[in-house]
Order: sequence, then C-alpha cells, then structure tokens
Amino acid sequence: MPNWSRVYPSYMDNEPKLLIEWQADPRFSRGNPQSKAAWNDLVPPGHGHIIVHDDEIALYGLGKGTPIPGKGFAYAISGFHQIHCLAMIREALFRLIEKPEVPLYSYGDPSNPALNLTAHLDHCFDYIRQGITCAADATIESKHKKPGQAGPGPEDEGWGNVHVCRSWNSLKEFAGGDGRRPTELSGLSIDHYFQDGSHHVR
Repeated sequence: MPNWSRVYPSYMDNEPKLLIEWQADPRFSRGNPQSKAAWNDLVPPGHGHIIVHDDEIALYGLGKGTPIPGKGFAYAISGFHQIHCLAMIREALFRLIEKPEVPLYSYGDPSNPALNLTAHLDHCFDYIRQGITCAADATIESKHKKPGQAGPGPEDEGWGNVHVCRSWNSLKEFAGGDGRRPTELSGLSIDHYFQDGSHHVR
C-alpha cells in the first residue's frame, strides 16, 4: 500500500465530514462575466495539476505522468478534471445558444484527436457520470421552497437539503500549494477547444 501521507500531507484528513446545505447559486448558471469569474474561482492556478517527483513515482504506485523538466511529473486531480468537463459542456451549451449558426464541430481542430471538441464532449459526459456514481451521494432529498419563494413554484429541485461533503477549498489549497503545482500546464484548460477568443470559462 503506497504511503499516501507523503503525497497528500495537507489532504489526508479530507474525508466527507462537512455538513453543507445546498442552495441555488445563480452565478454558476448564467453566461456573463460574473459567472465566468465564479467558475474560474473553482480551480487553482495550474488547473489542478500537481507535481510528483521522480523518486516518488514507484513508491506511490503511479502510472505515466506528464514530464516537467527539472521538476518531476505532473498529474491531474480528478475533482478538477470533472470541473473541467462540466465547464466544457457548459461552454458548448452557451455557444449553441448564442451562436446557433456555428456547429460545435467547427471549434477546436476536428482533425486533431487531442483538440476534437465533439469527441472530447463525449469523453466529458462519461467522465462526469463516473464521478457522480463514484461519489454515490446518498442524501435523501425533502421538498423545499427556494429562499424568498412565497407563492407556488417547484419544490423538488433538491435545494435546502444537507449533504455530507469533502472540503473543496482544502483540495484547492493542496493543489495550489507546497511547490507541487506546475503553473505552465494547460491540459485542463478549455481555451484550446474554443479558439475564437470569447471564452466563458478558462
């Protein structure tokens, strides 16, 4: 069993233990500069990569990483990868709403497997599915009105229920701290898939 305490010194105790009541946050469901800023704030600089040094690779039982000369190898953290995929789907949705005349396959580079947007969206749907089923949130949802909702309206959207959560801020702090973050990596950016310069999310 790898000694993960050496890899995750600031994250070893981040088991599900935070009780958080979910409420709607309109910042994350709109296509405007404020929404862009809110989404960008979910990820640390470097888009959630960490560096693992050469002598740690076998010790921690890791597979192939991205070589960073003079530093070691970079690895993505799955939570940030999942946010990247959700951001990709969100960006594609707003592109279809705002520019319906532009087909999605025209973004990125369809001839390059690494920049094929529609193929990457296929990946993202499956990756998010597996992230959700992996977490298997067992919260039983009661019906609640939204804060400030006086009259009739939907009460089954899931808001107002308390979930047992891990600390996202702790994960961000770990990924952005202790010298393990390669800021030059952009593999979890979405910019190279949407190349016309009007990005909603980094």
